[in-house]
Parts: sequence; C-alpha cells; structure tokens
Amino acid sequence: MKQLLSFLLFLIYFSTYAAEVSISGKAYGIKNTELDAVIIEDYITNREKLLASCKVDNSGNFNLKAHISYTTKLILRVNDLNAFLYVEPNKNYIISIPQTDTFPSIGNTTFIPIKIENTDKNELNHRIAQFDEKYNKFIDKNYLHIVRKTLYKPLLEFKAQLNKEYSNEKNTFLKNYVFYAIGSLDLMAKRKKENIYNEYFSNKQVLYHHPEYMNMFHQFYEKYVLKFSLTKKGKEVKQIINAGNDYRALFNIMGKDSLLLYDNIRELVILKGLLELYYHEEYNQKSILSLLNEIKNNSSFNEHKKIAANIIFTLTRFKRNTPAPQFTFTDADGKNISLNDLKGKYVYLQVYTSWCTSCIDQMMMFQNLQKKYGNKVEFVSISIDRDEKLFKKMLPKTYTWKILHCNTIRQFKDDYNIKAVPSYFLIGPIGEFIEAFTKSPAEGAEYVIANYLKEKLSIKGQTIPGESEILIKK
Repeated sequence: MKQLLSFLLFLIYFSTYAAEVSISGKAYGIKNTELDAVIIEDYITNREKLLASCKVDNSGNFNLKAHISYTTKLILRVNDLNAFLYVEPNKNYIISIPQTDTFPSIGNTTFIPIKIENTDKNELNHRIAQFDEKYNKFIDKNYLHIVRKTLYKPLLEFKAQLNKEYSNEKNTFLKNYVFYAIGSLDLMAKRKKENIYNEYFSNKQVLYHHPEYMNMFHQFYEKYVLKFSLTKKGKEVKQIINAGNDYRALFNIMGKDSLLLYDNIRELVILKGLLELYYHEEYNQKSILSLLNEIKNNSSFNEHKKIAANIIFTLTRFKRNTPAPQFTFTDADGKNISLNDLKGKYVYLQVYTSWCTSCIDQMMMFQNLQKKYGNKVEFVSISIDRDEKLFKKMLPKTYTWKILHCNTIRQFKDDYNIKAVPSYFLIGPIGEFIEAFTKSPAEGAEYVIANYLKEKLSIKGQTIPGESEILIKK
C-alpha cells in the first residue's frame, strides 16, 4: 500500500512539475546516428546534462521527446554539430537542420542555424530573434558611445522604446530575456553599481536557469569575492577561506557588502568566488573544497547544493590520483584493448581526429617517444572519428604504439571532458590520473614524462632512458 501511494505521489509530482516537449524534423546530410538534447545544468560551472536522445534514421528524420519543468535553452548535438532553440513545456517543434560540409572545431563549439518550420510571429524563438536583431543594431549604431563611455543617454532612449514595446509582455521568459540583456548594456554604460543592483537584483527572484540573467550575474559579480577580500571590510576573507572550517564566518563577513544583502545572492556569489579562487596561488585548495562541501551538505537553497556538488566534481574529476574512467576500444585489426589492459605502465594518451592536421603532426612524434620510453610508458592514440573507415584510411603507414578507435564517442568525451583535439592525458600504472590535459609532444611532453619517471625510479636507483639528452636540451 505504501509503495502504491509513493508511486502515485511521484506521478502527481512528475505531471505537475515536468511536461513533455516534442522536437521532430529532418537533419540534412545526416543519417543513422544519435541526436542528443542537452541542457546546461547550472550556469556557474556550465556543466551539461543529457536530457534525451533519439535516432536519426536513414533518411535524416528524427523524433525526440523530452520532459522539462520550465522554459529553457536546449542544445541539440549530432555528429559534433550543435544547434540550439528555446523550448517551452507542452510545445511541439518541427525543425530542419541544414547540411554542412565543414568540419566543426570541437574547441570552439560550432553552432549551426536551424529552421523552425511551425513557427509564427508569437513563437518564442521568433520573438527572441526579433529582439536580438534590435539589440545588435543598437550595439552597431552606438559602438563609439561604448568606446567613449558615453552610452548612457542613447541607452535611456532605447530602454524607453523597449519598455513601451514589452511592458505588457505575458511571456515571462521573454520579458526577463529583454530585461537582463538591457542590464548588460547598463553595465557597458558604466552606471553606478548600487543603481544597477537596485534595478536588477535587489528584491528580485534569482533566475538560476535563465541564460540572460546568469550572463548579467557573471558580469556584475566578476571576481567579486577576490575584489572584496582586498577591501578594508573584507580583509579577513582570505584567512577565513584558507582556514576552511568556518563557512558561517565567510557568509557573515561577505554580508558586510551592500550588494550582497540577500542570502541567496550572497551564497551564489560565494560559490562563484570559490570556483574562481581554486587555482589562485594564495588560496588553499583543500580549504576551498571543505567550504564547498559545507554548502553542498547544509545550504538552505537546493539549487546551491547542486551547484556546489557540480563545482566539486569539476575541480576534482581530474585531480592527481583520481581513478581515470575506464574504456575499451578496438585497434585497426578489431582487437579490444582496455585501460585495465595497460596497467603496470604509465599511459600517455592522445585523443585525436583524422581531419585534425595538428593531431596528425603531433602523432608523428610518438615513434621517437615510444622508442625511448616504451619499456615504462604505453603510448596510445584514440580516434574519435565517427567514421571507422576514415579512421582506418588515415592511419600512419608505420607505427609502433597503440592506435584505437572509440566506438562510444559521447560517453568518452563526457568522461574525459574532451572539448578540443588534440587532448593529452598522463595516467599512472594503477589507472589513476597523473596529469590531465598535459603537454603535447611539441610542447614538451617528454619533460613531463621523464620527471614523473624520475620521481618513481629514483627510489629504485634506476636511470631514465634518454634522460641525459633531455638535460642537455634544458
């Protein structure tokens, strides 16, 4: 009986807070592959969350269904191409994704335009596009005012025009989109911070999942904890953070700032600040993680608990001695090779694509590295080409290290946070991260490898192959 009641309560909750959104259409030039729908889980870390997936069929048709509880920006990702649209609960979207013959840069995310086939003049994406056009025209027209810091007067006229147009706007997402986009212009106009705070943040709801609100939030509170710590009121901030054992003291001292009067804004600024300070040479990383754990476990705001958890994950996922995610991929002969198979040696890992010329150039240096260090280090190149035929076609004519093809690209890219190719990792003999996003061969990977080998081998009184040559080069 209790189980049935719990299930019914879940159904009521789910139907109340999450509604279906349907996205169907055609992707030209794309077939027989996965299309992913992704949202930004939080705009402090920008960590992504996979919302739903569907198959693009042999003709390029797809039909994706997801559940959302609020209007949001949805990223559609297929074959490393990205598109986005704003989706509202209980809406159906028919879209077309145009064909592109260019290879996108993974490092600089490529967003391709999509066409919404069933739009009209009242549809949210159409109206946002109309506003963006006005906004961009205003920027172009007033570029010199921005440079000369004389934007205030023309901005007043623009705001009056927009207020007249959107004052009775019923779509809350659009109204906030316009409001906080204009807020970013107010920051460009160099208005007094107190006035901007009173207009845009004081006594206002924190819109954690609204991209324009969070964009303005980041600009307004940029490095705010660090800046406050350099003031007379905040002189104790660094000491409190580095002690790492009194979050309440940090929260209270930040409350001395007149732009942090509201608890939710103050704690969100602290979260952002702790993330920004993690790699600052004057701040203790363990203490920062301790404070983040305090927020994660005890915050009065559920969103802040999630954000704190995401920050901790972001900062520690590639920390030295953290276990590297497992994988099993195939070589050109179809043989499976896993990370576990490589235990006992260091692993220098390259992630590449066959169309990336710098990847191939770097790969050519592996032969010499393999010759020098192959008895202690496994050199592995992993292709994230979606076309296995291309992977095999573009293999070097001769090679002595392991070259594998990834057949779970989405999972692997998520696990190793691959945003650009080539990317490099040094993994230890028991499968632990030694140095994530380490140097490429051209940047001095040999020095990194030799240094870690020396650290390990000096205990045994062994020498490092090629060490004398490295020392001469230094």
